[in-house]
Parts: sequence; structure tokens; C-alpha cells
Amino acid sequence: MVSIFADYVIVASFGAFLGLSELLARYRDEPWLAVVNWSGGLYVGINSIAGLGALFVLNVFEVDFGMDKSTLHGLYQLRVSLLITAGFGAMAIFRSSIFTFRVGDKDLPVGPALILQILLDVADRAVDRGRAFSRSKLVADTMKNVDFDKAKLALPTYSMALMQNVTSEEQSAIRTQVDALDSSLSGIDKSISSLILGLLILNVIGEEVLESAVETLGERIQ
Repeated sequence: MVSIFADYVIVASFGAFLGLSELLARYRDEPWLAVVNWSGGLYVGINSIAGLGALFVLNVFEVDFGMDKSTLHGLYQLRVSLLITAGFGAMAIFRSSIFTFRVGDKDLPVGPALILQILLDVADRAVDRGRAFSRSKLVADTMKNVDFDKAKLALPTYSMALMQNVTSEEQSAIRTQVDALDSSLSGIDKSISSLILGLLILNVIGEEVLESAVETLGERIQ
């Protein structure tokens, strides 16, 4: 009984860890905020429940994968196989789709993956709403003396260089966004362009690094 309970705890923990990892990777500037809102917590919970359900089904149908259960070694092999199958099997099933259809410019999966996608979309909105006020105030305070024309190249380049794990694709995306900002906001006050520049960089590197980068560059971008 104890070992069975432990198996369910292990599978539930695996599912929670998987869901948590996805959320942390999705929200890079303040990842933990995605977990503390209800939709993020529900997303983690569903991943755990999926693993528990898979292990329950395997136990009910006494799946043994043809292994020898007469020896202790065989029982351990079966136990590990069940845990791996339940954990990864639930992950695969819940991320599968029968087919996809296109709505506007977005592909929507039809199947279990749709549930997770809806929860992720809700988490996106919840995190955005929760962070909007603090992000606006932070960027206004940090970028208030920054000159857009001086900072548009120096600040993103320096900020990305501070981070060891920012991919080349992310750096390229930032450059593209800054270039688009420079060309499309020609009729807008430069101080507003500086605020938007700060928000673009904040999305990748987070609050503390942005503040540090602006402070270090100082008068060179003012």
C-alpha cells in the first residue's frame, strides 16, 4: 500500500514539474507570477491529475508489459516502467490533437491539447493584467531620462550581452522589434518610444537587469 501511494505521489509530482517547467519557460521576466494565479495553478494541477489517471488505468488493468513478477528485480522493473509510462504517456496524450483548424492567424488543436492551450491563454491574460501596472511604473521610472535615439542600439545590445542564456533568435527578435519601433513610431514623442523600448527589453531580461543596464550606461544613453 505504501509503495502504491508513493507511486502516485511520484507520478503527480512529475506531472506538476512538467507543467511548472512550461509555465516558467513561458514567462521569462517574472516566471513565478504565472504559477500563483489560478489559471497557472490549474494548469499545473491538470498535468498532475493526468499522470494520476494514467497510472490508475494501468493498475486497474494490471498492465505488466510481459515482465516477470515472480522476482524482486522483475517487480522493480515493472514499477519503474509503470511510472515512466504513466508520466510520459499522460504528457503525450494531453498534448495530442486529432487535427488542427485555423482561426484568423492562429492554429487551434482539436483534442486534449485544446484544454491545455485554453489554460495557457487564460494564464497569459492573468499574468498580463497582474503585471501591467507594476511594469508601467517600473519602465516609467527606469527609462524617464533615456534618449531613444541614443539607446535604441546601445541598450538592447548591452542588455543582451549581460545575459548568458539569451539565444541568438531572441536577440534577433529584439533587434527586429526595435527597428520596427524606430520606423513606425516616427510621429510619436521620443519619450514614449523610450518607454516602449524598455518594455521590449524587459520582456526578455527582467526588471533588475534592465535597471542595472540603464544605470550602467548612464549619460551615454541620456
